[in-house]
Amino acid sequence: MQTSLPGRYALVAPPPTPNGDLHVGHLSGPYLGVDVLARYLKLRGHEVVTALGVDLNQTYVVTTAERLGCVPRELADSSHAEIQDTLRAAGIGFDIVGMPDAPYQAYVRGWFERMHAAGVFQYRRREVPFDPKRERFLFESYASGWCPVCIASTKGNVCEACGHGNDARELIGLHPSGGQPGDPLTAREVGEYVFDIEAWREPLVRHLRGTIPEIRPALRRLLDEMLVKRLPAFPITFPSSWGIPAPFPGSAGLVLNVWAEMVPGHYHWLNQASRQAGGADMVSGPQAPTRYCQFLGFDNSFFYVVAHLALALAARQHGLDALLPEAFITNEFLQLENYKFSTSQGHLIWGRDLLKEEDRDDVRFYLSWVNPEYNQSNFTRDDFRRVSQAKLREPLGRFIDALSRSGVAGAAPEASGAALAVQARFQSAYEPARPSLRIAAQTLTNSLDLGLRLLARGASPGQMRAFTQALAAGAAPIVPAVAGQLWDAAGERGPVRWPQQPASGAATTTEPPDGRQEREPRVKKKLHADHL
Repeated sequence: MQTSLPGRYALVAPPPTPNGDLHVGHLSGPYLGVDVLARYLKLRGHEVVTALGVDLNQTYVVTTAERLGCVPRELADSSHAEIQDTLRAAGIGFDIVGMPDAPYQAYVRGWFERMHAAGVFQYRRREVPFDPKRERFLFESYASGWCPVCIASTKGNVCEACGHGNDARELIGLHPSGGQPGDPLTAREVGEYVFDIEAWREPLVRHLRGTIPEIRPALRRLLDEMLVKRLPAFPITFPSSWGIPAPFPGSAGLVLNVWAEMVPGHYHWLNQASRQAGGADMVSGPQAPTRYCQFLGFDNSFFYVVAHLALALAARQHGLDALLPEAFITNEFLQLENYKFSTSQGHLIWGRDLLKEEDRDDVRFYLSWVNPEYNQSNFTRDDFRRVSQAKLREPLGRFIDALSRSGVAGAAPEASGAALAVQARFQSAYEPARPSLRIAAQTLTNSLDLGLRLLARGASPGQMRAFTQALAAGAAPIVPAVAGQLWDAAGERGPVRWPQQPASGAATTTEPPDGRQEREPRVKKKLHADHL
């Protein structure tokens, strides 16, 4: 996915469940990722729409409300407000953070009605586990047990540890959440609508192989494990009273599976965000985007990369609203002191609390520095303070102080190998198909160190002005306030802009320390997994 020409981008992240505020682990994942990429694309002149809704119809709202002794909808409303406040405190600026309402429900129901009319779904009857004590069927957060694939403790629908989808009946030691293995269960026959993902295997694999430039290792492993066997039937409905009533014939007592609901749900919020900005619909309007990037935690991979993509392929084939992602940017879990963040066990740091105590840019820098892009990573207060001081604040202070004595502000920018290298490295870090917050943070630190060395070696004011422009622009997506300081120190006024480096014969007079003058050409990696 190239960014040389202005384009229109739609960026989304999974809707947070409104059963509480966001903790630091939440902030480190898709939400920060979307914000960083959106800031970069806007710097490069692209039109960007970012949209987020909260997951009101998720059963975790119900089970959390039961645990807290409150009303589910009241919990959702207060959590929605807290989530917006925390995102704002972190400088994470989605164009919309919506709460499902009547227009949302109408759009979602209409989309599924049209999919059903096109013959995409199948109806079947089967026996489903029922909890007589709580009088509800076991699925999603109502079901607990152990994953039949990786043996981790899990809920119904999907295992967060290995990423495999599941049916509650498959769980080892299935029991009601809040109960114990061995608690009495019954089985009741219900009708349900399902989507046969296997029927879409060929176009699914073709899209993953031909369109998605990078599949991170954990996701590749999951896909390899899934594609050696028949892909599952994906539930479109569940028997429940919490959620959007299913709009199909004979579907009384059924609601839409919230994980299926997310497909048109993203479309609705993208359309709403674009309309609020005075633009056309992002999905069905005349300016439909060609570049759709989805950020997600690895634990959501089965839904987004398999079930959602197959649903979008089916919708497109039948002429319905559909966006096909050009990138799936996954992340692993950020742990707290080597254990998973847990609201129920009180093992967490709320995002709002950290952001009250610490500088916003320090938080954004550190969460980029330790970002769990390919592996789980760890957060500790001591490491946060040590890294943000040693890798950002201390070198930043020394660089700006030295720069202020160098006469940079009044000089005409002169292109240099160092400035061009910094700009190119940041550009690579923010490549929309494979962005890396870790590389962006490392590039910022390395560039501050290089800048100090260049000043010590007597680089000209013009060269240092061009270098600092490139550094400020590259830093802006992850640390906006720091970037503003650097921009001001370079003698620039107004908002940070992506610099157009001046063509000059001086382009190689200030080289990186290893003397290289040209970057090696990027070789596009081929997907080489057996099934992709």
